[in-house]
Amino acid sequence: LPPWGAGGRVEVLGGVLVRQSLSEGAATALSTSYAVIAVPQVPNKIQLGAIFGKIDTIASSAAAITYYLAADAAGDHAVSAESTVTIVTGKTTATDGGFAEAIDVPWSAPSWGTAGTLYVVAKTNTGTCNLTPGITWRGN
Repeated sequence: LPPWGAGGRVEVLGGVLVRQSLSEGAATALSTSYAVIAVPQVPNKIQLGAIFGKIDTIASSAAAITYYLAADAAGDHAVSAESTVTIVTGKTTATDGGFAEAIDVPWSAPSWGTAGTLYVVAKTNTGTCNLTPGITWRGN
């Protein structure tokens, strides 16, 4: 989780009141085929900060996640580039891990998207794991 936790915080940046928070999706099983994970409670007209992934049940040598963000539940309308991130495995449990990557792009839901929801479309390079995605954002 980001330093302010899932509850969010409000601060003044450059004289403007800015809200910062984290929106999370549900744990979803991944394989080498794309899965679509809804991340609800993403407001309109904000700045996306980063994507975090809590990973567990890593099996059969899964070592990387390829993902992109989409505006629709089918994952057909990408709103980010595709990215591949290495799974950082846990210090004490090799079948747990995570990743984090900066996004840092403005977000306004398109008319053909789902208002209030972004979708993480993700798959593993090999094997399987469970992914719980989180997206940080800031806006007023």
